[in-house]
Parts: sequence; C-alpha cells; structure tokens
Amino acid sequence: IYLYLLPDRKNNPLVFWRDALRWDSITYLLTAPLGALMAVIYHNVGLWGVLFLFLPVLVMQFVMRLYVHLELANRELRALYEVSKGLEGKLDQDSILEVVLAEARRVVRYHTGIIYLWSEDKGLYEAQAVAGPYKRQLEKSIIIPGQEFLGCLAQSGERAIVCDSKRDPRVQGQPGFTQVHKSVLVIPLLTEKEVLGLFVLGDKRCFAFQTSHLHVFTGIVGQAAVAVANARMNKRLEINATTDTLTGLHNRSYFMECLEKVFNEENLPSQMALIILDIDYLSKVNHNYGHDAGDAAISMVGRAVFSVAGYRGVAARFDGEQFSVLLPGVGEVLAAELAEGIRRSVSSTILETGDYRCSVCVSCGLACYPQDAGDAHGLLRRADQALKRAKENGRDRTEVYSCKDLSGKKKQTDVSLLSRKKGMGV
Repeated sequence: IYLYLLPDRKNNPLVFWRDALRWDSITYLLTAPLGALMAVIYHNVGLWGVLFLFLPVLVMQFVMRLYVHLELANRELRALYEVSKGLEGKLDQDSILEVVLAEARRVVRYHTGIIYLWSEDKGLYEAQAVAGPYKRQLEKSIIIPGQEFLGCLAQSGERAIVCDSKRDPRVQGQPGFTQVHKSVLVIPLLTEKEVLGLFVLGDKRCFAFQTSHLHVFTGIVGQAAVAVANARMNKRLEINATTDTLTGLHNRSYFMECLEKVFNEENLPSQMALIILDIDYLSKVNHNYGHDAGDAAISMVGRAVFSVAGYRGVAARFDGEQFSVLLPGVGEVLAAELAEGIRRSVSSTILETGDYRCSVCVSCGLACYPQDAGDAHGLLRRADQALKRAKENGRDRTEVYSCKDLSGKKKQTDVSLLSRKKGMGV
C-alpha cells in the first residue's frame, strides 16, 4: 500500500505518508495471523488448504481498498465543505476568489492558479485572482472568447485536463500559460445564462491532475460561481440604490450621507465648498422640444458637472433639474472657478434633438465652510440661498454666498473680481 500510493502522494495533498503507513500496518496486523495459520495448514494439509484459507486474504484486500477510497472521498468532501464554509457571509468578489484558490491547495498541489471573470465593458475575460510565482506577470492577462485553447473553453463552457502540453495537439504552439505549464486543469464558472469565468490551474509536472480532481473542483467552482454572481448582483443593487440612472451621478440620498459623514469625521477638512446649480428654464425646453430634449439637457449637465468637478469631490443629481457638488479641502476661490467652469461648459454646448437645436444654461450657488456655515445643514442652506440670488439676478451666473455685507445687501459677486482680489485669475 505504501508503494502503491507513492505516486499519488506527490501530487495529492489529501494523501500523507502517515496514512500509507497506517493502512499498511493495519493490513499486516490483520494478515500476519492468517499467514502463520497458512504455514501450519500447509504443513499438515497441503497446498489446497492454503489456497482455501487465502480467500479471506483477498476479501480483506478488497475491503481495505474500499476503505482507502472511502477515506479519500471523505477528505475531498471535507475540502468541499471548507470551501463552502469559507464562502459563507457577505464576501466581496475578491475575497471569494482568494478563498477558492487557497482552498484548492487542500485538494491538489499546483504551481499557478488563475481565476478569470467576464468583463461587460471590455467584452473579454480578465484575470481577477492569481496565486503562484508568476502572479505579477499574470495579473493583467486576458482571455478572448473563441481564441486559442482557453478562449475556446470559455466560449463552449467545457471542462478540460491537459496532461502534457508538449504533446497535446490542443495546445501545441500556443503561447502563454500552456507553454509554461505542462499540466493544465480548466473548469468554467457557469451560471444559468452564461460562462461567468474560468478556473485555471497549472503545474510544471506532467500528469499532475487527474479525473478525480476534475470532479472535485467542479463542485468547488460551482459554489464559487454562485457566490461571485451573488456578489456582483449585490454590488449592482448597491450602485443602483445610490446612482441616478439618467446622469450616472450619485443621487440625493447618497449625497446627503456623504455630507453628514464629512462633518462627523474626526479629521474635518479645514475648508470645504458646496456648489448647488439649477438648469434655467428647463420647463420651456420640455414644452418646446419635448421631454426627450429635457432629459438630454439633464444628462448633458450631469456630464459637465462630473468632467469639471466630479473628480475633486462628490457630484450628485440633487433633485430634478438641480445638481450639487461637495468639494472637501477646496477653498472659495477654486470652488468659484469650478462652478464657473461648469456654467461655461453647459452654456457652450449645443443640444441636437431631432430637427431642433437648442442650448441651456445653469445658475450656480456657492457656500463654503467655515466662513459661511459650521455644519452640514447650514452649508446646504447657505448654498441654496446663493442659488436663489443667482436666479434673482438674471440666471446663467454664479453667486458666492459670502459676497454680501452684514445687512444682507449683495456686494460684488463677479467671480473674476473675486479671484483677482485673492491673487488668482479665472
């Protein structure tokens, strides 16, 4: 038994040398008394008696063989259980893939493990998790459906084992993973509708993977596919819950959470700005050109908001035709420049809606922390008051809340003058 299991022990972590010795010892303990009895019978009865007594030894070997296979099957199930246990709870996608590659080593020794997942944006499979010495080189690897060996498996959803890549005609002459590793095991991550990804193991030894590994990993990868699909669905739901579908910006509830969170942090920024802007006369656009034109105008303003100021803070569609931008760490002068940048970007864009061409403009209100307000709701109220002042003063302009005297009368609010006064040009 020890010699019989020697090749498997090199490739299969489920079989230990202690197990082989233990099973071998049990065999000797059970068969040694029978051997002594055979010697006595042979001396007294002859060869036929020995042959008759040898039958229980054959039965014992058969039972022992079943026991060994049952023991290995239990260990494979144990590995499958450990994977299931590791995937419990609310794990993100990266954590799920790391658990699968780590638990795979319980079943078989491998040199490199990769899990590819489908990317909707790029239309191909990208390496999302890599384990092994070539991790850095393989982290950016991709699989194009229908191209080469792995691409064909990703397209068909079939499993495969390559025992010797140098002789297997399916991978001969193909660059990349199959040239570095002589043995390759590939199992697709299948869902009801699509091939979500590929689970790939490689080893530099020939015949490192067996059919039994294929069966075990099919169960493991199947659980991983369900967990990844659920994680992606949860992430999609979270995004939909915090995102405005028309503009792609955050929605009002998410913006308010961020605003409250910033003011509740221990390390509150020394300065902060809040811009609120409103599309001027959007109702006229809807009336004259239709609601599709109004939606196009809202979408265009959303793009302008994000391109000018979204990378500096949190941009959101605040309410209907109103947008807001929270800018932590940004002072009044720079915030005023950003607000003017948004306004100019919108006013310079021509909307083409069917047979009509039209343009829209926005009014912007700006308030800053700490000079205008000391809390979230105060800052929001001051920015809204500045927006109302911009509408009262003719629209298509930016008003800064602090540009008024103590009596409430408006002072100079021209942004270029504000910038020059503080040593910055617009």
